[in-house]
Amino acid sequence: MDRAVAVTEQRPGEILAFARTEMANERTLLSYIRTALTLFAIAVGLEQLLRYMLVDVVVGMLGIASVYTLFAGVRRYLRTRSLLRASLADQVGEQTLMDLENHNVV
Repeated sequence: MDRAVAVTEQRPGEILAFARTEMANERTLLSYIRTALTLFAIAVGLEQLLRYMLVDVVVGMLGIASVYTLFAGVRRYLRTRSLLRASLADQVGEQTLMDLENHNVV
């Protein structure tokens, strides 16, 4: 019997918990992206609506905040994903984790 199949049959709760946590991590990344796009849209809207010196400073700050939010979200996603995978690899073994990934279980 394949190791991936054996692990999913022996530990279905752990695999489902991992999948739920991974999906929550992906939702968090999408919320960071949505926030960054919202900040960028507000910056573009203010730039188009009002063309004053003070607005340029605010638009620049919103643009910088947008880029920072996007990078912070991606960094958090990648860090959390690697921690999750390391935790699962400790529980089931590195080779079994690769087998699970090849079978699209995790």
